[in-house]
Amino acid sequence: ITDLSVWYIRRSRDRFKDAALRPDAATTLRNVLKNLSLMMAPLMPFLAEYLWQELEVDSESVHLAAWPDTDEKKIDTKLLEEMESARGLVEKAHALRSASGIKVRQPLSKLEINAPLSEELRAIVADEVNVKEVASVKTVGASTGSVSDEQKTVALHTELTDELKAEGALRELIRMTNAYRKEKGLKPSDTVSVSYATASGFLNDTVVTAFIDQLKRQTVSHEWIRRDAVADGSEIDINGEKITITF
Repeated sequence: ITDLSVWYIRRSRDRFKDAALRPDAATTLRNVLKNLSLMMAPLMPFLAEYLWQELEVDSESVHLAAWPDTDEKKIDTKLLEEMESARGLVEKAHALRSASGIKVRQPLSKLEINAPLSEELRAIVADEVNVKEVASVKTVGASTGSVSDEQKTVALHTELTDELKAEGALRELIRMTNAYRKEKGLKPSDTVSVSYATASGFLNDTVVTAFIDQLKRQTVSHEWIRRDAVADGSEIDINGEKITITF
């Protein structure tokens, strides 16, 4: 259950939003929940039945359905082991971020690992840790500007360029804008016009202006208009730089 909720479902959020990828993601999730309800039925009969009815399975009741069978030929043991390794590396990288006081929303340049991973799994690790690159090396933490764990299995490059700072500020602005949308009771499909005021040249020029297309797309807005002042808005503080927004 933990693997399903904190890894598969969270990792599949973009797949559920994508019309082309949604059917496969939903079919997998449905199959897992169906078998989960079957397996827990003897111990948690009411919860299992509730889940079964919500899934609208053909069988009238989970307690009238057959116990699930296992097809061992479909179990990719190698992939499971590699994914477990990838998740362990992600956990260690997050610990380094936490110790360094760098939020996950702040992109970093590189994560070094001393384990071989496929290109697909390196991409997953990069996305989870929010780094531009995941590099497999023999000795981690050899370069300057990096922190590594005690076992020297991962090293995180913590130097922040102006470009990385701008991307981190963009992510924070998007997060806070979407939180403000939710606070105002807007639906995900509601498109808004955003008015903003800021004395920060960094936020105006390097973040809003430079990333305007991405900002509009991810906040479901059709324009961002700079004002001299904004009344009754939400003031957002991003590393000491302030911007006030309203719809």
